[in-house]
Amino acid sequence: MDNDKRENVRIDEHLTVSYHLLKMPHRVSSRIADISEGGVRLPVMHQFTLGTILEIEICSSELPKSIEAIGRVVWSKARKDMRFPFEVGIKFTKIDPSDYNQLRQYIRRVYKAKEAKDVGWIEGEEVL
Repeated sequence: MDNDKRENVRIDEHLTVSYHLLKMPHRVSSRIADISEGGVRLPVMHQFTLGTILEIEICSSELPKSIEAIGRVVWSKARKDMRFPFEVGIKFTKIDPSDYNQLRQYIRRVYKAKEAKDVGWIEGEEVL
């Protein structure tokens, strides 16, 4: 989108995520649609009202450890998918600095690799 005014780089990485309402034990798993340093977009099973607070755990074999954060639902919409009939945008409101740094490094690494692939070079290769 040309009018996209995001603060952070967003990558389309389908990492595993589990989430649950703050202070509730029941966790649900999903796959992130995209992620940035500021939040995530993910398909969910239930409709959440704006402002709902969720605890989130992001996992990947490419991460040294899982990333835990608390986030607030900033938008929600219906999808045509029986398994995950809704999609939400979640803005991180609380994340440990070490988890934030890990997420930031991961996003930058993936973004650089995709950018290099798009222009046909790999970091470390000589450009003629």
